[in-house]
Amino acid sequence: MSALVYFNQGIGSLTGQPLFFYLKETLGLSPSTVMYLGSVTTLPWMIKPLYGWLSDTFPVWGYRRKSYMILSGLLGVCTALTIGIIPSLPLFALYAFLILDALSGAMKDVAVDGIMVEEGQRHEITGKIQSIQWGSLTLATVITGIAGGWIAEHFDYHLSFLIVALFPAAVACLACLYKEQPAPGAKSPVSLREVLKNKRLLLSMLFLFLFWFSPAFGAPVLFKMRDEFHFSRFTMGLLSTVGSACSILGAVWYWRVNRTLNIKKWLIISVLVSGFSTFAYLYLTPTSIWVYTVLFGIFSMAIQLIVMDFSARICPKGKEATTFALITSILNLGTFLSGMAGGKLYELVGYNWLVIISGAATFLCLPLIPTLRVEQADA
Repeated sequence: MSALVYFNQGIGSLTGQPLFFYLKETLGLSPSTVMYLGSVTTLPWMIKPLYGWLSDTFPVWGYRRKSYMILSGLLGVCTALTIGIIPSLPLFALYAFLILDALSGAMKDVAVDGIMVEEGQRHEITGKIQSIQWGSLTLATVITGIAGGWIAEHFDYHLSFLIVALFPAAVACLACLYKEQPAPGAKSPVSLREVLKNKRLLLSMLFLFLFWFSPAFGAPVLFKMRDEFHFSRFTMGLLSTVGSACSILGAVWYWRVNRTLNIKKWLIISVLVSGFSTFAYLYLTPTSIWVYTVLFGIFSMAIQLIVMDFSARICPKGKEATTFALITSILNLGTFLSGMAGGKLYELVGYNWLVIISGAATFLCLPLIPTLRVEQADA
């Protein structure tokens, strides 16, 4: 179930390149506008604690997880088909449906992550489950890199959404077969105030926000590839596929070693590698971008799994879906603000300063690590 839900998330990126070229070259939108619009679609991911609270507190049809996956899967089918079938949606309507599609994805993610934390903590395999989840997502993006570039070259975004609609339908069908212990009924609501009193959790969320805040990446790099390097749509898709294929190696590595790692030590290593990797993008050429894609593809997945495994380990029992959703919504807030800040700063200070700001935000994570009491996560 976890593998399919995350594969569904990854296959959703099939629409990314066709939609990007529609906005850039058909509608003629600027980089900042493209970044702003992309940020808007992350809004449903920032209120994931609400879905976690509903899932933890109010069972539907007697279940806390599978019912929410079924409902969100059906919503995903409807939104993807609508975008794929209607020939020309006004921009505001297109993004309204994209926001609904993001809502569908966020709800599925919260439900399956609740299962991951519960089962992972019980059997001490949060790292292994997340390696499988993110490996599945990355495998999907290996497919969508080339496929998305090919669709963008020969068709438009409509075909990509029609293909994507198949996968939330598969999630809904598989969720019907998932064997979940029936819940007794609505229980006392999980208190977000109680969760937020956990100082260690708040410091962890600040760490994760700074780690994920990267306004230099996304649209600015895509515009450089297209306008300065004159990469074809297919070449840009191939680059994405190569990066995803390398990321799978990072997921396999973490699946093998996750139970033997010292989390505190590897969080420090992760911050250092991520920060210096970001600064490397100050030197961006048609050749160096291929080197970065291979090397950082491997490292970034390993680093991401270290950070996400740490997040899963610190979730208090009985509040798994709510707490993990709260943590990951901070990551999505970092992504959202990266797009909003990046869109404005790109016009004001240019690409190089965006890279410097992104790297500096990553290095600000270092003084927070001693406050996280990571040794409890290791235990």
